[in-house]
Amino acid sequence: MMPMIASMVIIYDTGALFITHCTNSNGLCFSSAPPGAPEMFKASAGERQVNFTWSPPPQTLPSVLSYTVYCTPSLTSLPLSAPTTPFSSITRVVEGFSPNTVYNCSVIAENSVRVGPPANASFTTLQDYSYIQLHLGTVLEGCQLFVSTNQTGKLEAVTDIILKLIAQECISCNSQTISEGQFNCDPLSPAYVTYRARLEGTSETDSGSLIPLIEAWAINGTALTVGGVVLTVNPSCPVPLSALNEELCTAALALSVGINTTSESPRPSSSITHSNNIGGTTSENPSASTGTISAIIGGTVAAFLAAVLLTAVALVVTFRRRKKKTFMIPKEPNLPTVNTITNAVYKAHEKENESIDDYENVTVSNPLEQDESQDTMQKPDVNVTATQRWGQDDDMMQEHAQQRSNDDMMQNQEEHYLNVTAAQRWGQESNDNMKQEQEVNAQQRSNDDMMQNQDQEHYLNVTAAQRWGQESNDNMKQEQEVNAQQRSNDDMMQNQDQEHYLNVTAAQRLGQESDEDYGDSEVAYTAVSHSHAPDTPLYDAVYHS
Repeated sequence: MMPMIASMVIIYDTGALFITHCTNSNGLCFSSAPPGAPEMFKASAGERQVNFTWSPPPQTLPSVLSYTVYCTPSLTSLPLSAPTTPFSSITRVVEGFSPNTVYNCSVIAENSVRVGPPANASFTTLQDYSYIQLHLGTVLEGCQLFVSTNQTGKLEAVTDIILKLIAQECISCNSQTISEGQFNCDPLSPAYVTYRARLEGTSETDSGSLIPLIEAWAINGTALTVGGVVLTVNPSCPVPLSALNEELCTAALALSVGINTTSESPRPSSSITHSNNIGGTTSENPSASTGTISAIIGGTVAAFLAAVLLTAVALVVTFRRRKKKTFMIPKEPNLPTVNTITNAVYKAHEKENESIDDYENVTVSNPLEQDESQDTMQKPDVNVTATQRWGQDDDMMQEHAQQRSNDDMMQNQEEHYLNVTAAQRWGQESNDNMKQEQEVNAQQRSNDDMMQNQDQEHYLNVTAAQRWGQESNDNMKQEQEVNAQQRSNDDMMQNQDQEHYLNVTAAQRLGQESDEDYGDSEVAYTAVSHSHAPDTPLYDAVYHS
């Protein structure tokens, strides 16, 4: 190889820099100049780390020795070594950024001559989530609920905090079993999921700590209070979404338990931050929240136990009072009929040690069903028994009403209701008791009125039958006598006809003719035959034959 010989040296006055070119027999050599600006400069920001990528500047001599990244407002110089492979893409991770900050960065290449022009890029680092949060999103027709530590786009991964779903305590989502980790609920109708989560970490305080209850739902636009934390969903979230969009439908439940690999995140003892993409951030005291939840649970349990105790005491008192006085009313009073009037048993203990008035199976027979041999009918003693029963019923109702007004209204209503239903129903409210009592009383009064009307109507019918029945009986007897006489006459005529026939036959055989006997027989026959006009033609025909 022949050494390079500079046959021409051209110096360009560019101020403080002289650019030198050389030539030889082969032609013009490369310029001795600074590099150009890097190409394809991009920045992918996390929370405290940024991933820069670019391509080297066009080929220049001498070669690029290093790159430097300049960022404002805080970072001034980040020297980076050049890759060993020339002209390949370069990727560098730069640390030291602040979360949720806008940065303007430049990357500059440098060789032995000088630094080149910059390539610029602007970006905003992510918000620092040092806690585990709950994301809610939609995928096409379904919903996707998952728990994460917001690692998307950030380089420092949280590795020592694991959020697990306790499978045996999970509830199915739209008939699908929820397993540990990420799961899908399809179809969206909307999905409502309830589950418990447990945190496991490297430190003693993190291991086994229980998130009391996390509830999430999708596309219903309502708010739900869970342990003092309100989870909301944007009601304008479109359904379906073309792709997973956690920003539109996000319910974030914040827990200050996050640890990353670079440094332990602060664990505030005075507040827990709840963050979501809809309602911003709120703060509340964790101890106060825990105390509130405990107070709510404790108060609920105490109230339940107190209610059970009061109910037991009330039942004991009611049972003891029921043993002293009882007023029994049949559930469905029997409706009276004309043939049989049957009253249910009425039992009343008006006071302690008083007797019980019993009226059982009072039966009144129907006078119309008497035997035919009876000529007269007697009036049953119905009015006397009914009057006694109605009077005693009224006395019992008045005594019960007086007793109820003197005692406590609520207790008597409950006691009366228990008596009416034969101790089958307990704990009904006083309004139901009063209503049922009024219905029973109204039914009883209606039955009494119906019985009275039927008794009166029956008495009138019996009286009319007694007045009109005699004539009917006389007519029946007269008809029976006429029928008996008619049968007797028929028998007599039949006997006479038979005898006459025999006589005539005998006379014809013997050839004896007697005008006297014949005349007497004709007169007797005519008298008998004409006594029964309907049969006269028949007998005349027999005679003249």
